[in-house]
Amino acid sequence: MRPPRPKPKPKTEFDTSSDSELDECSYESCGEGKPSRCIKTLLVQARGAEEDRRQDDPELAALLQALCDHLEQYQAQGTQLWKAKVKLASAREQATKVSNLQGQTNRYYNKIQALERKLFAADMRLRFPPDNTKKTKRT
Repeated sequence: MRPPRPKPKPKTEFDTSSDSELDECSYESCGEGKPSRCIKTLLVQARGAEEDRRQDDPELAALLQALCDHLEQYQAQGTQLWKAKVKLASAREQATKVSNLQGQTNRYYNKIQALERKLFAADMRLRFPPDNTKKTKRT
């Protein structure tokens, strides 16, 4: 029985942007930046607007503060999700390495067994050479 070949390594890169979500919304993307950088900039600007509106319109300031808190929680959950995906990819890669190692070990074991059989046969031929004299019948 032949051992299985090694499996290819899984990719560890993740695509964090999804175009289908952007198509459903009626706004355009802000470009080629990291989403976390855009969220941080938005949070800084919203916090500044909250401070400006606190005395004029406290209800609007409370709404802005709630929105900022929600964005911070969203960003933290996104970071946790990304870390979990990285851990999952790493665990899958380790499992693939282990299975490849087991297959490779089986192949080496079979190769060693075949070589030992050849060595034993060669050793037996040296110790006990075949008898080249043919016995003929006497009539």
